[in-house]
Amino acid sequence: LRMEEQTDQKKLFQVVQEELGVNLNERLMKHGPAHTIEDWDPIMKEMCPDGVLCKNLFLKDKKKGTLFLVVAVHDTEVDMKKFTKLQKTKSGNIRFTSDEMLFDALRVPQGSVTPLALINDAEGIVQVYIDIRMVEGRDDGAKLLFHPLDNRFTVYLTPSELKAFLSKRKSPVQYIDLQ
Repeated sequence: LRMEEQTDQKKLFQVVQEELGVNLNERLMKHGPAHTIEDWDPIMKEMCPDGVLCKNLFLKDKKKGTLFLVVAVHDTEVDMKKFTKLQKTKSGNIRFTSDEMLFDALRVPQGSVTPLALINDAEGIVQVYIDIRMVEGRDDGAKLLFHPLDNRFTVYLTPSELKAFLSKRKSPVQYIDLQ
C-alpha cells in the first residue's frame, strides 16, 4: 500500500479548523493501536468515558462495484438484510472490501476507517450512510469518537460538527435507521 499518498493528520486538522473552526489538536488522544472496537473500547473508557465509540464499515456491492461507508454507534446491530434491500441488490452482494480497495478509495489502512477519511475521496465515489441515532435525539455536546486517519489516535466531533464536515465532502450522505 502506498502510505505516502495518505492525507496526513496535519492536513486533516487544518481542513477541519478552516471549515468548522474546530481545533482537533485540543481533542487529540494518543494511545496504542486500536484496530477493532474490542481494542478501542477499554482505552476510551479510561481516556474519554463520556465519549461515544463509532464503528465504521467499508463495504462494496460486488455486482455493481458501489462503495459504501456505514457509520454507527459501536453497539448498533447493523441490519445487513435491510441495508441490502435499501441498495436494491441481492442478498450476499454486499461484502467488506479488500484492504487495497479501502486504501485506494479512502487512503487509510484497515482498522483506521473513519468518516474523516472522506477528505481523501475527492471524486465522491463512496456512498455514506450514517445511522440516524448518531445525530438525532442526541445532545449536541455528545462526543462522537473517531480515528483521525490513524488508529493510534482518537478525536471527537459533536453531532452537528460531524454533519457539517460531511456536508462539505463530495460523497453523498444519507442519514438512515441502520437497525
